[in-house]
Amino acid sequence: MEDNVRKLSTLAVCSITAATTLFAVGTTAWSANFDNMFKTANANWDCRDGERDNGLFCRTDNAEMTIVREPGMTSQGDKDIVTTLRNEYSPTDLKVYIESDGVYNGDTETDIVYDYHEYGGNIKGVTWCNDAVSDTKCDQHYVEFDDTDPTMNEVCHETGHAVGLTHGAQASPPQDQRAAVLGCMRAYANSSYRDLGSHNSSMINGAY
Repeated sequence: MEDNVRKLSTLAVCSITAATTLFAVGTTAWSANFDNMFKTANANWDCRDGERDNGLFCRTDNAEMTIVREPGMTSQGDKDIVTTLRNEYSPTDLKVYIESDGVYNGDTETDIVYDYHEYGGNIKGVTWCNDAVSDTKCDQHYVEFDDTDPTMNEVCHETGHAVGLTHGAQASPPQDQRAAVLGCMRAYANSSYRDLGSHNSSMINGAY
């Protein structure tokens, strides 16, 4: 695989969140300096094991991030996931490894599992932790999209939650949900917002 996105046959770690990861619209003040890496003063829940209907995102537990794409995605959806990881996440301090087969238990779980699930309504994607290792970190996140071919905006956004990035309203201090500095973490779906941006990249580098 190109750049820092590597293909491996085995490895592990994954996760995804529910209500807090939905693309919704809101308004708050904008500040040049803010923290939107979990935990923040406004995203201060304890990381815990969850499921699709009650899960919350946390922060993946290490900088060597393994991912797997479940068969529910289209070939184009699979390609867009890889492209987003290569273009947006590999240039950060995260090292992304693509597994052909996921690991779902034990000490070396796949960090992020991408899959399709029909949610309906305005829900585009959901991310939650299913194996917390501390009150902040998660060994495996699930990321599910309400489309077998999610946009790169949706991939960037939900992956951001899996590595700990929050919406603007959950930042400290809170930010306008539409603030351009949030990049793909703006809290509503728009296919043109596919970039992490410098602020989110710096948050990732500071955490990992």
